[in-house]
This record gives sequence, structure tokens and C-alpha cells, in this order.
Amino acid sequence: MKRYKITVFAILGTLALIYIIVGVVSHFMLMDTLAKPVVTQVHLPEGGEGGIKTKVLEKNVIEIKLIGNHEFTYKAMNSEESKSLSIDSQVFSKEINPMVKQIGKNNVVITLLTGEVEKYKDIVDMLDLFTKNDIKKYAILKDNTALKK
Repeated sequence: MKRYKITVFAILGTLALIYIIVGVVSHFMLMDTLAKPVVTQVHLPEGGEGGIKTKVLEKNVIEIKLIGNHEFTYKAMNSEESKSLSIDSQVFSKEINPMVKQIGKNNVVITLLTGEVEKYKDIVDMLDLFTKNDIKKYAILKDNTALKK
């Protein structure tokens, strides 16, 4: 009878040790995977800012201007600039997506105008909205209108 108790405890102890080893190895593999940075490719024209010029039809452009405080305005051809809106997925879907559908996803180009007051978080949040809404053509430009006033 004692021999069976020792064997059962030895088997249970061995299984517990195996589970611990597998758990520790899995933990470190997961942490190593999560520690790697996520990279987005940025395509710049050859020659920097003065490089290749791409012609875009004005009717296909939607201009989004970041205005700080996690807000933006937008303007399409022959329309007034919108009131300030928060950078939010629902707002983007309600305001921008109908214009994108009207122009066509393959034709639309969004220009994201940034100034000096915008935070990095606002730019990244807007780029995330572009990705979520499958907008493939966009340009990040410095807003020079503030300098002209």
C-alpha cells in the first residue's frame, strides 16, 4: 500500500514540475515576442522633400487638419472647413467615411496637416483611424496656413 502512495506522489510531482517548466518557458517566449518593436514602413520619395512630385486630382483630396486638444477639422473640395471634431473612431466613420465612399477608396488621398501644437499621440491616433478604415493613400504635411496669417 505504501508503495502505491509513493508512486502516485512521484508521478504527480513530476507532472507538476513539467507544468512549471513549460509555463516558465512559455512566459519568457511570450515576453520576448511582446518586447519586439512593431514597425511601420514609411515610403519617401527619392531626394527627400524636393523629390518626385505626384499628381493628384483635387476632387479626390480630403484635407484633415489637426488643431490640438485631440481634435481635427476636415475639408473636401468645394466645401467649407468643418467645425472641430474629436479624434474618435465613431466620429471618423460618421464624418469622413461617407466622403471616402463617394470618392472611392482606391482614388481618395487624405492630406493630414500638422502644426507645431499637435501632440505625437494625435498624429498616431489619426494614422490608426486611417488603418482601421482601410485608407491607403495619405500624406502627412506641415500646416503652413498658420504661418501665413
